[in-house]
Amino acid sequence: MLTELPVLMNAMPGTTPPVVVLFGATRVRLAPDPLPLNENVPDVTMVVAQAPSSVRAITLVPVHVSVRSPLPGTAIATGQVTVRQGNTLLRAGTLRAGQTTLVINGLRRGVHVLTVSYSGDAAHAGSSTTVTVTAK
Repeated sequence: MLTELPVLMNAMPGTTPPVVVLFGATRVRLAPDPLPLNENVPDVTMVVAQAPSSVRAITLVPVHVSVRSPLPGTAIATGQVTVRQGNTLLRAGTLRAGQTTLVINGLRRGVHVLTVSYSGDAAHAGSSTTVTVTAK
């Protein structure tokens, strides 16, 4: 999602005023030159989680997680990923090459909405998504 916000600032005489562009409210770029790019602000981060939509109750459920930025030339995501159901932590793991598989066990019968969260790193903002698994 790209969001553009108009910014009203006073420019120095004979210069062009800076422009601020926010990508998903996380990445800030200042222009024109010679103003510096603010490269210390994390990129937009996409967390993609996949799990079987239906499983047998009390079986192992793999949750495949991929974390990346949609912006070209961005570093590979590193850091921690968690899977929670409500406030209960079901599994935590570390990304390798921007992805990991976390195995959840013991889901009882019923519909389970799992929240997959990425903590972020120096180049990527934290983000989360949900997957729904029905245990039969």
